[in-house]
Amino acid sequence: MQKTIKHTGCTLLLACALGLAGAAQAAVVFENLGFGAPPTHVGGIAVTPFDVVPQAAIVDTTDVSTIPGSPVLGDLTVTPDVEKRTMPGSWNSVWSNGYTGPIFFAPGELSLTLTLPPNTTAFYFHAQPDRFGTYTITATGADGTTSGPVAITTNSSSAESDIPGLAFHVTAPGEFISSITVTVEADAGAFGIAQFGIGTDAPPVPPAPTVTAVPTLGQWSLLLLGLTAAGLGAARLRRRG
Repeated sequence: MQKTIKHTGCTLLLACALGLAGAAQAAVVFENLGFGAPPTHVGGIAVTPFDVVPQAAIVDTTDVSTIPGSPVLGDLTVTPDVEKRTMPGSWNSVWSNGYTGPIFFAPGELSLTLTLPPNTTAFYFHAQPDRFGTYTITATGADGTTSGPVAITTNSSSAESDIPGLAFHVTAPGEFISSITVTVEADAGAFGIAQFGIGTDAPPVPPAPTVTAVPTLGQWSLLLLGLTAAGLGAARLRRRG
Protein backbone atom coordinates (compact mmCIF):
# COMPACT_ATOMS: atom_id res chain seq x y z
CA MET A 1 0.00 0.00 0.00
CA GLN A 2 1.41 3.36 -1.03
CA LYS A 3 1.56 6.26 1.36
CA THR A 4 -0.80 9.07 0.28
CA ILE A 5 0.61 12.59 0.51
CA LYS A 6 -1.29 15.75 -0.37
CA HIS A 7 0.33 19.05 -1.33
CA THR A 8 -0.89 21.32 1.42
CA GLY A 9 0.48 23.36 4.29
CA CYS A 10 -0.28 22.83 7.95
CA THR A 11 1.34 22.89 11.34
CA LEU A 12 2.76 19.70 12.78
CA LEU A 13 2.97 19.64 16.56
CA LEU A 14 5.16 16.98 18.11
CA ALA A 15 4.35 17.14 21.80
CA CYS A 16 6.88 14.81 23.37
CA ALA A 17 5.69 14.08 26.88
CA LEU A 18 8.57 12.48 28.72
CA GLY A 19 7.78 9.97 31.45
CA LEU A 20 10.60 10.30 33.95
CA ALA A 21 11.42 7.34 36.13
CA GLY A 22 12.46 8.09 39.66
CA ALA A 23 12.07 11.90 39.74
CA ALA A 24 8.99 13.85 38.70
CA GLN A 25 10.92 17.11 38.30
CA ALA A 26 14.08 15.60 36.81
CA ALA A 27 15.93 17.87 34.40
CA VAL A 28 15.65 16.84 30.75
CA VAL A 29 17.05 18.82 27.83
CA PHE A 30 15.81 18.89 24.23
CA GLU A 31 18.33 19.06 21.40
CA ASN A 32 17.63 19.71 17.72
CA LEU A 33 20.08 17.49 15.87
CA GLY A 34 19.62 19.24 12.52
CA PHE A 35 19.50 17.54 9.13
CA GLY A 36 22.85 15.75 9.17
CA ALA A 37 23.69 12.17 9.98
CA PRO A 38 22.70 11.01 13.49
CA PRO A 39 25.33 11.83 16.13
CA THR A 40 27.44 9.56 18.31
CA HIS A 41 26.65 11.58 21.45
CA VAL A 42 23.67 13.53 22.74
CA GLY A 43 24.31 15.82 25.69
CA GLY A 44 27.67 14.16 26.15
CA ILE A 45 26.00 10.73 26.45
CA ALA A 46 27.09 8.07 23.94
CA VAL A 47 24.20 6.95 21.74
CA THR A 48 23.99 3.94 19.45
CA PRO A 49 21.62 3.67 16.47
CA PHE A 50 19.08 0.86 16.33
CA ASP A 51 19.91 -2.07 14.07
CA VAL A 52 17.70 -1.69 10.98
CA VAL A 53 18.20 -5.30 9.81
CA PRO A 54 15.47 -6.82 12.03
CA GLN A 55 13.27 -3.82 11.25
CA ALA A 56 13.70 -4.37 7.51
CA ALA A 57 12.79 -8.04 7.93
CA ILE A 58 9.24 -7.10 8.97
CA VAL A 59 6.77 -7.41 6.10
CA ASP A 60 5.48 -4.03 4.91
CA THR A 61 2.09 -2.88 6.28
CA THR A 62 2.35 -5.37 9.16
CA ASP A 63 1.05 -4.03 12.46
CA VAL A 64 3.98 -3.48 14.80
CA SER A 65 3.88 -2.95 18.58
CA THR A 66 7.58 -3.55 19.28
CA ILE A 67 10.20 -1.83 17.13
CA PRO A 68 13.18 -4.20 17.06
CA GLY A 69 16.89 -3.47 16.87
CA SER A 70 17.52 -1.92 20.29
CA PRO A 71 21.26 -1.94 21.06
CA VAL A 72 20.54 -1.93 24.82
CA LEU A 73 18.68 -4.35 27.06
CA GLY A 74 14.92 -3.90 26.74
CA ASP A 75 12.39 -3.15 24.01
CA LEU A 76 11.15 -0.02 22.29
CA THR A 77 7.37 -0.39 22.16
CA VAL A 78 4.79 1.80 20.47
CA THR A 79 1.11 2.38 21.21
CA PRO A 80 -1.07 2.17 19.19
CA ASP A 81 0.39 -0.26 16.67
CA VAL A 82 2.12 1.22 13.63
CA GLU A 83 2.61 -0.11 10.11
CA LYS A 84 6.06 -0.83 8.75
CA ARG A 85 6.89 0.88 5.46
CA THR A 86 10.07 1.04 3.38
CA MET A 87 11.68 4.03 1.68
CA PRO A 88 11.96 3.86 -1.28
CA GLY A 89 8.94 1.70 -1.97
CA SER A 90 5.86 1.80 0.21
CA TRP A 91 6.93 5.22 1.57
CA ASN A 92 6.94 7.58 -1.42
CA SER A 93 8.68 10.61 0.03
CA VAL A 94 12.47 10.84 0.32
CA TRP A 95 13.75 10.89 3.89
CA SER A 96 16.53 13.17 5.13
CA ASN A 97 20.33 12.73 5.46
CA GLY A 98 20.39 9.98 2.85
CA TYR A 99 18.41 7.49 4.95
CA THR A 100 16.76 4.57 3.20
CA GLY A 101 15.10 1.75 5.05
CA PRO A 102 12.30 0.94 7.50
CA ILE A 103 9.80 3.63 8.51
CA PHE A 104 6.99 3.13 11.00
CA PHE A 105 3.74 4.84 10.05
CA ALA A 106 0.58 5.45 12.08
CA PRO A 107 -2.13 5.92 9.41
CA GLY A 108 -5.00 8.01 10.68
CA GLU A 109 -3.45 8.34 14.14
CA LEU A 110 -2.80 11.76 15.64
CA SER A 111 -0.81 10.47 18.60
CA LEU A 112 1.43 7.60 19.57
CA THR A 113 3.54 6.77 22.60
CA LEU A 114 7.04 5.31 22.52
CA THR A 115 7.93 3.40 25.68
CA LEU A 116 11.70 3.26 26.00
CA PRO A 117 13.95 0.51 27.38
CA PRO A 118 14.81 0.79 31.09
CA ASN A 119 17.57 3.18 32.17
CA THR A 120 17.37 5.33 29.02
CA THR A 121 19.31 8.57 29.51
CA ALA A 122 19.38 9.79 25.89
CA PHE A 123 17.13 9.09 22.92
CA TYR A 124 16.66 10.48 19.43
CA PHE A 125 14.29 9.84 16.54
CA HIS A 126 13.14 11.42 13.27
CA ALA A 127 9.55 12.10 12.23
CA GLN A 128 7.99 13.02 8.89
CA PRO A 129 4.42 14.27 8.37
CA ASP A 130 2.09 12.67 5.87
CA ARG A 131 1.77 15.68 3.56
CA PHE A 132 4.04 17.77 1.37
CA GLY A 133 5.04 21.23 2.55
CA THR A 134 6.93 23.00 5.31
CA TYR A 135 5.67 22.39 8.83
CA THR A 136 6.39 23.94 12.19
CA ILE A 137 6.99 21.38 14.90
CA THR A 138 7.28 21.79 18.65
CA ALA A 139 8.55 19.11 20.99
CA THR A 140 7.56 19.59 24.63
CA GLY A 141 8.49 17.49 27.62
CA ALA A 142 6.30 16.79 30.61
CA ASP A 143 8.64 18.87 32.77
CA GLY A 144 8.17 21.88 30.46
CA THR A 145 11.22 21.23 28.28
CA THR A 146 10.39 22.52 24.80
CA SER A 147 12.09 22.71 21.44
CA GLY A 148 10.27 25.82 20.29
CA PRO A 149 9.19 25.85 16.63
CA VAL A 150 11.22 23.48 14.42
CA ALA A 151 10.73 23.48 10.63
CA ILE A 152 10.19 20.22 8.73
CA THR A 153 9.95 20.28 4.93
CA THR A 154 8.42 17.24 3.27
CA ASN A 155 9.17 16.93 -0.43
CA SER A 156 7.97 14.52 -3.09
CA SER A 157 9.86 11.43 -4.17
CA SER A 158 12.03 13.56 -6.45
CA ALA A 159 13.76 15.57 -3.69
CA GLU A 160 15.17 14.91 -0.24
CA SER A 161 13.16 16.25 2.67
CA ASP A 162 14.48 18.30 5.58
CA ILE A 163 13.79 16.15 8.63
CA PRO A 164 15.73 17.14 11.74
CA GLY A 165 16.57 14.65 14.44
CA LEU A 166 14.75 15.23 17.74
CA ALA A 167 16.64 14.27 20.88
CA PHE A 168 16.21 14.36 24.63
CA HIS A 169 18.78 13.66 27.32
CA VAL A 170 19.02 13.81 31.10
CA THR A 171 21.42 16.11 32.89
CA ALA A 172 22.28 14.29 36.12
CA PRO A 173 23.01 10.72 37.24
CA GLY A 174 19.97 8.79 38.45
CA GLU A 175 17.57 10.41 35.96
CA PHE A 176 15.91 8.41 33.18
CA ILE A 177 13.46 8.90 30.31
CA SER A 178 10.74 6.26 30.22
CA SER A 179 8.44 7.36 27.39
CA ILE A 180 7.81 9.92 24.65
CA THR A 181 4.36 10.75 23.34
CA VAL A 182 4.23 12.20 19.83
CA THR A 183 1.11 14.12 18.79
CA VAL A 184 0.30 15.73 15.44
CA GLU A 185 -2.38 18.26 14.58
CA ALA A 186 -5.36 16.94 12.66
CA ASP A 187 -4.42 18.80 9.44
CA ALA A 188 -1.15 16.88 9.24
CA GLY A 189 -3.07 13.66 8.61
CA ALA A 190 -0.54 11.30 10.19
CA PHE A 191 3.22 10.80 10.40
CA GLY A 192 6.03 8.30 10.19
CA ILE A 193 8.98 7.77 12.53
CA ALA A 194 12.38 6.20 11.93
CA GLN A 195 16.11 6.39 12.69
CA PHE A 196 16.18 5.74 16.42
CA GLY A 197 19.20 5.99 18.68
CA ILE A 198 19.60 5.41 22.39
CA GLY A 199 22.04 5.73 25.28
CA THR A 200 21.99 4.47 28.88
CA ASP A 201 25.22 5.94 30.25
CA ALA A 202 25.15 8.50 33.03
CA PRO A 203 25.62 12.06 31.82
CA PRO A 204 29.14 13.46 32.12
CA VAL A 205 29.95 15.25 35.34
CA PRO A 206 30.81 18.90 34.65
CA PRO A 207 34.34 19.89 35.69
CA ALA A 208 34.71 21.42 39.12
CA PRO A 209 35.16 25.20 39.05
CA THR A 210 38.71 26.47 39.39
CA VAL A 211 39.33 27.82 42.90
CA THR A 212 42.07 30.41 43.49
CA ALA A 213 43.91 29.80 46.74
CA VAL A 214 43.54 32.60 49.29
CA PRO A 215 46.42 33.01 51.79
CA THR A 216 45.56 32.12 55.36
CA LEU A 217 46.12 34.52 58.25
CA GLY A 218 49.44 32.84 58.96
CA GLN A 219 50.49 33.17 55.33
CA TRP A 220 49.52 36.84 55.32
CA SER A 221 51.62 37.40 58.48
CA LEU A 222 54.67 35.79 56.92
CA LEU A 223 54.17 37.83 53.73
CA LEU A 224 53.94 41.10 55.67
CA LEU A 225 56.96 40.16 57.78
CA GLY A 226 58.97 39.49 54.64
CA LEU A 227 57.95 42.80 53.09
CA THR A 228 58.85 44.64 56.31
CA ALA A 229 62.26 43.01 56.48
CA ALA A 230 62.91 43.87 52.86
CA GLY A 231 61.94 47.49 53.53
CA LEU A 232 64.24 47.76 56.53
CA GLY A 233 67.10 46.30 54.54
CA ALA A 234 66.57 48.83 51.78
CA ALA A 235 66.51 51.69 54.32
CA ARG A 236 69.86 50.60 55.78
CA LEU A 237 71.40 50.51 52.34
CA ARG A 238 70.24 54.07 51.67
CA ARG A 239 71.78 55.32 54.97
CA ARG A 240 75.16 53.77 54.05
CA GLY A 241 75.17 55.38 50.65
